[in-house]
Amino acid sequence: IGTESTEQGKVRLLAQQIKYLSWPEISTLFSKSGIEDFNKLTNRSYQLSVPNTETNLELVNALKNAKYLGTIKTSEKSQTIKAYVKRSAMQSV
Repeated sequence: IGTESTEQGKVRLLAQQIKYLSWPEISTLFSKSGIEDFNKLTNRSYQLSVPNTETNLELVNALKNAKYLGTIKTSEKSQTIKAYVKRSAMQSV
């Protein structure tokens, strides 16, 4: 239970800060954050696929609102969120 609240705190903090960060900064933070579903996100990742959870959805929505993500698809069958990174986000490096 303690780990879960710590991860939720990390997620909320990251979600609030995403709009102020560049894509390389975001991918570095995710890789070092300990948030398991996002730790493989890299500077050159064009898509991500994560389990459909409340915390993952919060991060995906923050990335979308910051204009880093384009299309977002959710699958009820596989319980995943698939999102595509805008190429223009990576060019703004």
